[in-house]
Amino acid sequence: MDYVVSVHGQPVPYIIISIYLFLAGKVPFTGPSSFYTLLGKIDTVIHSSRRIRHKNYIGTMVPGNLSPYFKLKKNIMRRLNLREITLLAAVGLTTACTKNSNPKTIYDTISVTVTKTDTLRLPPPNDTPNLTDGLVLYLPFTNGSFADSSGLNNQVTAVNGALLGYDMHGYAQSAFTESGNGAVLTVANNGSYAVDTAFSLSFDFMIRSTPYYAGGGNYSGLQCLLSLVDFTNGNGATFAAGFTDPDAPTQFNFAVTSSFLGCNKPTDTSNHFNPGFTPQLGAWYNAICIFSHKVAYTYINGQLATTQQIDTDSTTFCSNASIVIGGWWNATEPLNGAIDEVRMYNKALTSKQIAWLSRNFQINSTARKAGLQQGGKPGLD
Repeated sequence: MDYVVSVHGQPVPYIIISIYLFLAGKVPFTGPSSFYTLLGKIDTVIHSSRRIRHKNYIGTMVPGNLSPYFKLKKNIMRRLNLREITLLAAVGLTTACTKNSNPKTIYDTISVTVTKTDTLRLPPPNDTPNLTDGLVLYLPFTNGSFADSSGLNNQVTAVNGALLGYDMHGYAQSAFTESGNGAVLTVANNGSYAVDTAFSLSFDFMIRSTPYYAGGGNYSGLQCLLSLVDFTNGNGATFAAGFTDPDAPTQFNFAVTSSFLGCNKPTDTSNHFNPGFTPQLGAWYNAICIFSHKVAYTYINGQLATTQQIDTDSTTFCSNASIVIGGWWNATEPLNGAIDEVRMYNKALTSKQIAWLSRNFQINSTARKAGLQQGGKPGLD
């Protein structure tokens, strides 16, 4: 080979340098002219780095090349050994891998999935059961009124000067109140209510004096809270709730008459269902009384107090009977206390309805609430 250069004192053929520069990406190979251009690049490297020096400069120019190349004498050329050639090739490969004179822009497609989470705030469930199903009478005694709020327009009549007084919360004119003088409320049957095999009662009550039986047929010391009876003669009674049992006058009881008695006979008092509950005077309680297919249930403050059975599947019901609030027929066995939130249904109440109607009370509660204190203004009228 006639064309060599000296690298650090050692002659290197141009072809080796050419291979190195091609591998390093200095000059692309497109034909012989590119090889001449390569030689010019070598000359540029020689002059710029001074690490490669040449001898015997000749002024021959190669077309297309801006720099001369040089011809060296054969007597100073020697072959590179295998180790040096391998080293030059390795350097060229390393440079070719680490340098890129023609960078390319690479486009990629990235799919992005966006998940949107919405928080739905649902309203709290409505735990209030249906309290209108089967409702035939509702006396809330609000705003100083005796009016029926069941929607059936039952006519309520105040008898013997019946008045409204304080309720369990201390609100005036919000509960029926009586001091034992025979004032009652009556609700005549306009065809809106009837009972046979099932009915339910719910009411809040408070008594101020201890009920008693004087003996000898004198029942004036008993206190009837709620009843369904012929108000004029006492015949054809369906039920009585309160303190009406002469054998246990201080204990709350629920009495139901059998259907075979008819409407022209006096009330049978043998079916007194006594749960053994004696209230504290001046304290408010909720009572729920249910009759359903021979069985009578009594709940005090939402808890079942007694279950008893009568001898027939249905009870007596007479169209000329009236609901009496605060007494028995002819205003006997008068109440000395107060009654509020009176409800009557023509069906048996469910457990949820019972729980809701007694929600403000606790079993065997003796706590006195605002407006209930003896000796104060509330609860004494």
